[in-house]
Amino acid sequence: MYEQTVILGASTNAVVAALLNRDALLADFPRKDELAGLEDREYYPLAIYLELCDYLEQRLGMYAFLRVGRRMAIAVMDTAFPPTLQTIEEAVAEIHAAHQLFCKPTVGAFEIAASAPGRIAVRYTAPYNCILQEGLFYEVALRYGASDATVAHAECRRRGHDACRFEIRY
Repeated sequence: MYEQTVILGASTNAVVAALLNRDALLADFPRKDELAGLEDREYYPLAIYLELCDYLEQRLGMYAFLRVGRRMAIAVMDTAFPPTLQTIEEAVAEIHAAHQLFCKPTVGAFEIAASAPGRIAVRYTAPYNCILQEGLFYEVALRYGASDATVAHAECRRRGHDACRFEIRY
């Protein structure tokens, strides 16, 4: 489906770096040898990222994989977000800007679908694993002012919707 789509190695490397006990977790991953050679600033087929995420989610389970998404999010924000961001809305917009840089050609989007005081809804159509993205949105909310944040994965492509919808409350 995404044969011509490439992604920066930094995306895959961030997932690997977020793993605790990565050698044991990746021991049976069919493409593990390819992971060691990925350079952050080079583009690689999106398939390796997607296969890694599917493998890890299956191996770890949804909740442990969500924690990987949270750890990955911290690394992404520390390295890719400008220091001038102040709000959750600005950070979500930055996620979409990063997606346009990381994924070529850009497939899907991160769009603010609704915003009101104390809540924001994000419509997500990018090809990345939605469990990781849930962790990303949670950490974004925490970093940008929501110490009591919750993230609900209200709609999901895996359950037949045309997009995932994340509702962030704070």
